[in-house]
This record gives sequence, structure tokens and C-alpha cells, in this order.
Amino acid sequence: MTDLDHLTRAGETLHGRSVWKDPLAHDLGVLPRTVRKWAAGETPIPSGIWGELRSLLTAHSEAAAELAATLPMVEG
Repeated sequence: MTDLDHLTRAGETLHGRSVWKDPLAHDLGVLPRTVRKWAAGETPIPSGIWGELRSLLTAHSEAAAELAATLPMVEG
């Protein structure tokens, strides 16, 4: 998997397939144009981004698990 694949999958997991670039830019504290350039392969993705993405994905996963635990249990 390439860096671009990782960036795309992380962005889509956090914010959905069609709208992930601008919200991800906000999360990372960079301009939306910066994320669009990374996604287009115009500029390299900085190595420091991976730790931030890991933290964002972990928090997202934990929040989803907490929410899932509160949903009503319905049989059949």
C-alpha cells in the first residue's frame, strides 16, 4: 500500500468517501489545498502526518465503540 493509499483510506474512514479532504485538513491543521495536493500526488506527504493520523483514527475508533455500546439491543 502506498502513502497515498494510506492517506486516502484514513481520510475516507474518518470523513467519508466523497468529502474527506477538507475535514481532514482541518483535523491536521493544514490548508485544504495542502491535502488536495497530497491526494493528487503533487507534493509528498510529510512523515509527521502518520502519527497524527494514527491518533485521529484511534480516537475515532474508540468513540465509535463507545457509541455502539450504548445502542439498544434488538433481537431478530
